[in-house]
Amino acid sequence: MLCKSKIGKLKKELTEHEEKIIAVFAALSDPSRYQMFKLLAKHEGLCTTDIARVFEVTVSAVSQQMRILEMAGLLRKLRCGQMMCCKIKKDNPLVKCLMKVLREVHKNN
Repeated sequence: MLCKSKIGKLKKELTEHEEKIIAVFAALSDPSRYQMFKLLAKHEGLCTTDIARVFEVTVSAVSQQMRILEMAGLLRKLRCGQMMCCKIKKDNPLVKCLMKVLREVHKNN
């Protein structure tokens, strides 16, 4: 049987991990953000202007979506001169898993 301190530790671990995963799934639950994530997964380092042109939306709208993906730990924004570019955080273990799932899904379809 677990002691109180072990139970508290396990609860804390569950909460920390769950919050990260929930943030990722919440960010990707929006179809536009999911499509933008997929686009960045295939074409690394696109700037927000290019993404806006692909999706036929404003740069401001893309920036808002990228901010949500960045807050979820899925990507990072980099300034390239006057433009803001986005890159998938491939060093994030959760992102690595997502990339693998995306490859499998597209391979089988």
